[in-house]
Amino acid sequence: MDNQELLHAISDMMDEKLDAWIGSRFDGIDERFDTVEKRLDGMDARFDTVEKRLDGMDARFDTVEKRLDGMDARFDAMEKRQDGMELRLEKVESYCSALRHGQIEIHKELKKLSDRVESTYKLALDAWGQSTENRNLLKASL
Repeated sequence: MDNQELLHAISDMMDEKLDAWIGSRFDGIDERFDTVEKRLDGMDARFDTVEKRLDGMDARFDTVEKRLDGMDARFDAMEKRQDGMELRLEKVESYCSALRHGQIEIHKELKKLSDRVESTYKLALDAWGQSTENRNLLKASL
């Protein structure tokens, strides 16, 4: 055999060995891919379940958000009412302060008036006492 034929024979033997080896390597690959495909299908089902659960949670969070929005609106209304009450309370405090000041002035005036009444009473009492003395003196001299 010449070199060319030897090379050709070696090449054929290598091809046979390689085909046998590759064939044996890839014989179980279909089963492996089927197993992988089944596992991926199972993961798909789990992801669908998780997605449904997340959708349910999302709906619950939407409900909670609506309730919180309602509470926020009520708190805003309460805050507005409280601001109005604070303004009215400030007015009442201002009126009370003015009344207190007026009451102090009235108390001072009443004190002055009481002093005048007392001095007038003493003056009247003195005048009455003198008129009584004068009458007694006149009676005694007659």
